[in-house]
Amino acid sequence: MSNHLFKVGMEIEYDDVKNDINYKKHKYELACAQDIINSITLFGSERAIFSDDYDEDGEPRSMIIAEYNGDIVLLAYTWRGDVLRAISLRTANSKEREIFLKADSTCKCNTLKVE
Repeated sequence: MSNHLFKVGMEIEYDDVKNDINYKKHKYELACAQDIINSITLFGSERAIFSDDYDEDGEPRSMIIAEYNGDIVLLAYTWRGDVLRAISLRTANSKEREIFLKADSTCKCNTLKVE
């Protein structure tokens, strides 16, 4: 599990080329990750599912399933030092939506650290 903290206004970065690809494919800009992190940080971990430490291409990655602008989305990210690097943002698939909707909305997820 990551020891990083989510903070309102924290630095979030992404690759501009990857952002263009993500928007064309999923209709979400990676900059929206800032709004998602700010919302989670301000309103707590309710209705957000966190999964830490899966590995793709030798880089540890994490994901958040959360509600954003009336949609349920999945944000994949990694940490580069203290900076959150957004990798992908898309509408959650049916399995991810089911997990999100079945989650206890009063549950506090132990994987979230907020400062």
